Amino acid sequence: MAPRKNNSLQLTEMFRDLQEGIRASAVSPNILAYKPHPKQEEFHRATTKGRLYIGGNRGGKTVGGATESIWWCSGTHPYQRVPRPPIRGRCISVDFTNGVEAIVKPEIKRWIAPSMLINGSWEDSYNTNTRTLTFSNGSFLEFKSYDQDLDKHAGTSRHFVWFDEEPPHAIFEENMMRLIDTDGHWWLTMTPVEGYTWTAEELYEPALKGQKEIYVVQVDMLDNPYLNHKSIEEAMSHLSPEDREARQKGIYVMQGGLIFKKFRGDIHVREDMMFDPRDPNVRFYASMDHGINNATAWLWHLVHDDGTVFTFKEHYQADWTIRQHVREIKKIEYGIGRIPELRVGDPSIKQRETQTGLSNQIAYSQLGIYIAPANNNIDAGIAKMQDYLYWDEKTKPKWYIHDSCYNLIKEMRKYRWKEWDSRKLKDKNNKREQPHQKDDHAIDSARYLFSFLPDLKREQVKEDKRRLNEQIAAQLRAVPSIDLMAPRIDTNLLSRPRVHTEWNEIDDGMH
Repeated sequence: MAPRKNNSLQLTEMFRDLQEGIRASAVSPNILAYKPHPKQEEFHRATTKGRLYIGGNRGGKTVGGATESIWWCSGTHPYQRVPRPPIRGRCISVDFTNGVEAIVKPEIKRWIAPSMLINGSWEDSYNTNTRTLTFSNGSFLEFKSYDQDLDKHAGTSRHFVWFDEEPPHAIFEENMMRLIDTDGHWWLTMTPVEGYTWTAEELYEPALKGQKEIYVVQVDMLDNPYLNHKSIEEAMSHLSPEDREARQKGIYVMQGGLIFKKFRGDIHVREDMMFDPRDPNVRFYASMDHGINNATAWLWHLVHDDGTVFTFKEHYQADWTIRQHVREIKKIEYGIGRIPELRVGDPSIKQRETQTGLSNQIAYSQLGIYIAPANNNIDAGIAKMQDYLYWDEKTKPKWYIHDSCYNLIKEMRKYRWKEWDSRKLKDKNNKREQPHQKDDHAIDSARYLFSFLPDLKREQVKEDKRRLNEQIAAQLRAVPSIDLMAPRIDTNLLSRPRVHTEWNEIDDGMH
């Protein structure tokens, strides 16, 4: 039997432990001394089922996520009611090495109070095999990573899930299933360094519009009162404008550079009908981009005499036959009550298929939909679209889009320039001038309209019609030219040249 320590020695060790605890708390205070800055407090007070804490680096996001998790597990939340312990929580980060072990677990360890741990000891509370932290009240917080197989994120229900940095969509959805039984909550703390991704499209923007029960807290690095502003400026000075927007301000940006930088939902997107489609003084056009495995995108546009374009209807569908598309096109145009003056589309529709010998242009025309192939100069088309989108304090844009054109709006926000494949190539070369060809079908459809005519003002279109009709007639080998924009009677078809025969001479002699 080990000799019993005398009372004096025990008291000495107790005072030493207390002294070390006080020193540790002074250097690194735990959650009992946590004082959130205003943005963190806003995050903690939000009671929605989902919370998105998005912002720049060092904006206090991970601290906010960690302290929120501790309050839930300990049942000591100071700002809102949470379920009674024991609580089943989950924290997920990018990977185990750089995410869990290097960031989130040290943050939990830093802020958790010893009284919340089994025997006041991290070692007694944390199971390294299961990567699970058990609290003294029976609650637990398990750690997982995004690079695990999807089935590792299955299992029993959880009361909350904390995502640290942006998760893959499939992992997010799988973890949402874990919250159904408990009507649980989730929060996502992230810096949007990957650009405009699914989280912007499905979480951030719907939340701002009030379409989902998600509270958004957006934090600038400068919002953290504990950071030195001069040091921030020095750290950010070498970054590109896009990287700075993401890393300092927490703004979603397109990696590689957004093409339509002037496009803004609050300026270019309309909920009302700007023009009446049945007004004969407003021109009516349609445009299309053809796809089979990818989507075929049809857009319908109204053009005012001053050249203002209002794109108000879209049809966007993959894996349909031309006959199916035509049926939908006619249904839409019947509902509008007007046939477009001109349909312009993907120039590839002129190519003939080897099996049938027919082109898609002919296949559409046989079903009553006539399409003029457009100019496929990408640079010129993008420049024209940028010109119509341009606005400033004195100038209004010349292109507006109805909010029902979901896919066009989505693509406008994501359309970006190609990037070099590696950071090394990016540093050695100029920025690339080609668009990233993904999710651009509605963009291409609109581009064909803008690049087809030099100017969409009424006086310019009148001049363009003559040359346009000649070009289309030549493509269809029609003689004489057929005016597809304003059909007229071809007088050549009303009389035919008189062929001289002997019957003519008899007829003439009988007069």
